[in-house]
Order: sequence, then C-alpha cells, then structure tokens
Amino acid sequence: MLVIVLENASPRLRGRLAVWLLEVRAGVYVGAYSKRVREHIWGTCKKASKMATRS
Repeated sequence: MLVIVLENASPRLRGRLAVWLLEVRAGVYVGAYSKRVREHIWGTCKKASKMATRS
C-alpha cells in the first residue's frame, strides 16, 4: 500500500500522481503497487521536490 500526502505541491506533480494513484481527499493519494512501481513514483516525488526548491 502506498499513501502520499502533499502540501503545496506543483500542479504537475499532482497531475502525475492522479494518473497512478487514487486521490481520496485533496492532496492524499493511495494505491497498491509493486515495489518497482512504488520506487518509481517515490523517485518522481523526490525529483519534483528538488525542482521546486530550486525555483
């Protein structure tokens, strides 16, 4: 089970997560995926976070 809670996330990241996960509440995404897919999604979140701190 993967649960991601976002605050002040970019619309791009929110859109990407909406493709892969179910948004059960504003900024709360859940899904059940394999380890490989979970790592890919988490890597996307980390990359987006790094890009946001540069701006």
